[in-house]
Amino acid sequence: MKKTAAFITAVVLTVSLSGCGKDKKASAPSADATAINVSVYKAEKTSIEDTVTYTGEIKASESTVVSSKVSGIAKAVYGEVGDYVQEGEALVQIDDTDYRNQYNQVKASYESALAQYNTITNGTAQQTKLQLEAALNSAKLEYNNAKINLDNQKVLYENGAISKVSYDAAVTRYESAQINLNTAQSNYDLTVGVVLSENKATAQAALNSASAALQSAKTALENTVVRAPISGYISNRVANKGQMVAQGTEVVSIKSTQVVDAQINLTEAVIPLVQVGTKAIVNVKSAGVENIEGVVTTLSPVKDSRTGMYVVRVSIDNYDGLLKDGMFADITLTLSDNPDALVIPAEAVLEDEDGNKYVYIAEKNTAKRIDVKVGIITDEYAEIASGLNEGDKVITSGKEYLSDKNNKIKIVK
Repeated sequence: MKKTAAFITAVVLTVSLSGCGKDKKASAPSADATAINVSVYKAEKTSIEDTVTYTGEIKASESTVVSSKVSGIAKAVYGEVGDYVQEGEALVQIDDTDYRNQYNQVKASYESALAQYNTITNGTAQQTKLQLEAALNSAKLEYNNAKINLDNQKVLYENGAISKVSYDAAVTRYESAQINLNTAQSNYDLTVGVVLSENKATAQAALNSASAALQSAKTALENTVVRAPISGYISNRVANKGQMVAQGTEVVSIKSTQVVDAQINLTEAVIPLVQVGTKAIVNVKSAGVENIEGVVTTLSPVKDSRTGMYVVRVSIDNYDGLLKDGMFADITLTLSDNPDALVIPAEAVLEDEDGNKYVYIAEKNTAKRIDVKVGIITDEYAEIASGLNEGDKVITSGKEYLSDKNNKIKIVK
């Protein structure tokens, strides 16, 4: 692992004049010198990122074992290990003779149930219903006429306008019409409301059962062709032509490489700083691929007992197919970033014996110590969270010779 972010610790140097020859930017003052030569850097607002880089391995992000949903002899097997297949492409053809015969038989039963249902709802049963309904309506009409006639005859009889024989005939007609109406109503209710409804319910149940059986037989027939559930490369092929294939057993394995994962192992010190959605940059030298943008999609919640590290996967688009399973990759994770940070060179940050971080800034010909809080820090730059203002002249070279008493400076760069 190459760590690109590290905190700067103060280095207290006691050097002679001859030992400062390696620093071309500043030199220790001579006995009669009045100022220390220093270089400065103006604190500026810019973006900064805290990153770590690991070496990992390209993995197929989606891998599946394809099994047969029916049993039978493999009549044909398509594709070899390493071949690319599209989703839905045929992989194995199972002998479908028995399944097709079964489908045809079930289909015939379904058509018979459908015909029976149609007969009950639209055929002779419907005609019977119409006949009974017509008889009931006729009986109602006769009953109404007989009742009106009886009412009229009763008035005439009571006024002596008709004989008792005529009145009795009207009563007889009414009573007969009432009996006929009750009979017609009973026949209608029994046949239409009970018999025909029960027959329709029975026919509907039979039709539903036949429909389910037909769908099951159709699915079984369709499943005699084993198809690729995803697009990818055949990584293993178990089935061979002429071989008996059992239901639920593997026929091929497929690895999808349209989207791949870069897999890395992180230490327990770094894993708390990474989360799903963390940005990553991936480089794969063997494929000639540089600076692919990716994102962390999975983090193992437990440590790998073999490596003592946590497995993390970064998802990467691979539409051009250049990335292959097993290739090595350099993955740089962005642990944190600030697009508007106050930044100075990391070398300018010092640390005292109490662990307090500070810098020296140049104010005319005097160096002034300023305590600071440091945010993101990289190999080259440090984010100053507090203590400095934009434009402050931070001393980067010559700071080793400065102190509260020895603070006279001369800016040489």
